[in-house]
Amino acid sequence: MCYAYKPVRGEDGTIYKVPLREFRLLELEGRIKPSPDGYHYARATIGVILILDGAVKTAPMRWDFVPRDYLSAYPDMRLQEVLKKKDSRKENPDTGKPWGFEAYNARSETIRTRYSFKDSWKEGKRCIIPATSFKERPNMEKAPLKTKGREYEIALDQPYFLGGIWDKWERNGETLYSCSVITMDSEGLKKISDIWHERHPFLMTPEQVDPWLDPKISPAQAFRMIRQLDDTHMEVREINASPQISLFEGLEE
Repeated sequence: MCYAYKPVRGEDGTIYKVPLREFRLLELEGRIKPSPDGYHYARATIGVILILDGAVKTAPMRWDFVPRDYLSAYPDMRLQEVLKKKDSRKENPDTGKPWGFEAYNARSETIRTRYSFKDSWKEGKRCIIPATSFKERPNMEKAPLKTKGREYEIALDQPYFLGGIWDKWERNGETLYSCSVITMDSEGLKKISDIWHERHPFLMTPEQVDPWLDPKISPAQAFRMIRQLDDTHMEVREINASPQISLFEGLEE
């Protein structure tokens, strides 16, 4: 899974048709909030690029997809109450599992069928998230004990784009945009496998972005675009473990 990424910084220049100052403005307005280490972590509000009303837009979104069915299940609750329940680690006595769940990653293998994402995928609600690096922790079943608690930064040789899926929810004057980063199996990527991590985010080159966002590209065509970025573009370095989020059992896509 991908649980943290570092955005493209700076106030000048453009990243896929969007002035970087737009992201900076969202930060100054407090609409997106990077951590002190410069990373965005899952469940935070992040800056996302998408096609909205026929134009390229930058929008703040919760990086943790909130399924429509989940919101509809609590028609009398305000948005913040629903999100608090979704984030809760308290046990549901009926299921023995936490009330909450996390959906900040969406497996490419099931994005077309998983109830959380299938409607948005079918509707072509695809987005991109500019990134210069991301973080991972060892999570393979057979990872050696010595890797426990380690954390790695995977730096990219240029800005790339995390491929994602998004949705919008409105009720009683409240609006929520949320998104999820698509992930893939790491088999064949030696640098990722060497840190005992089984998945990695779908990373796009600038040339792939136009068709990915194009609403005329069908879901079937878009699905065929999901492929690995060669790990020669990645540099892996170990950093001190600093758990920023809880990874508890639930809807881990």
